Amino acid sequence: MNAYKMIAGLLVFSILTTAGVSAQTGMGVGWIKGQVVEEGTGQPIAGANVIYLAEAKFSRGVVTDEKGNFLTAHVDQGMVLGVVIKAEGFYDLSKEVIVGDGATEVLFELINTDKYKEELEKKMAASVQKSRTFRIEYRDAMEIFGLIKSISCARSASRELQTITGMGTEESLSNLGELIKQYDTPLQQVWLEVLLIKATGNGGGKPEYPAEIKSIVSKLNSLFKFGRYTIIGRANAMGLEGATLSFSGRIENDPEAMVENPFMVQTRLGAAGDVIKLEGLKVMITMPRNEIATSINVKNGETVILGASRGKSSEDALITVVTAKIME
Repeated sequence: MNAYKMIAGLLVFSILTTAGVSAQTGMGVGWIKGQVVEEGTGQPIAGANVIYLAEAKFSRGVVTDEKGNFLTAHVDQGMVLGVVIKAEGFYDLSKEVIVGDGATEVLFELINTDKYKEELEKKMAASVQKSRTFRIEYRDAMEIFGLIKSISCARSASRELQTITGMGTEESLSNLGELIKQYDTPLQQVWLEVLLIKATGNGGGKPEYPAEIKSIVSKLNSLFKFGRYTIIGRANAMGLEGATLSFSGRIENDPEAMVENPFMVQTRLGAAGDVIKLEGLKVMITMPRNEIATSINVKNGETVILGASRGKSSEDALITVVTAKIME
């Protein structure tokens, strides 16, 4: 009886001593409250084997429930546990967890082996370099190649075969095909008209002009300070962009000019969106001899003043204007 009392007393003393030490150090206990799921989908993985161990101290295991959840045993706060998770159809996962005071919640995501292999095969297939040739239907293959070679996988072009060849992955070749489509559009028909306008004074009266040049009269007045504007020559023609257009007109409605006095117009047509490019534009008048040479961009449907030359007197001038339209 005395021996029993002695052992009981020692146990009570030990418990009280341990409690006293924990109270003095502030050391708590904690555990891992984990969940195991599939990476990418978040689907719980039931029946996964969870092994957790503290180096040189212990190694234990637990199995996840139907929702992928598990709890470890209680350990000292601050302990580092190595956690290894194994599940059929998934790659093993190892992670170190520092246990806090109370429950430390951790999400463990396992990689599905079949899905990983499938994604890996797709990536390998996507990285394979291949060659593809694209047929150019409307435009000049060399011109398109010059525009895209620095920003794509295009490698060569042939004007004779009207083709562009690219080298790259399936994705880069697909992007090249879309880029080529943006440039290889049907050629547009451009209508071009050149007017010769005689400008004279009208004694300071109200400006006089034909209705068709109304949109540029204010610009004419700001540049030349004349009061009367008369169209004395007209020439127009149509052509496909990319072509060189040459046509002629006659000086008319001017009693001081010869009826058989032609003027010539020549330019290379281009188009980009709603902008018409007139490259190497020349307007050549035979008598009085005059020539305008320039390259300009004209918005679709816009009338532009090219220039002016002195007339037969200091009180008049010959003004050249051009209108360009893309025909639908």
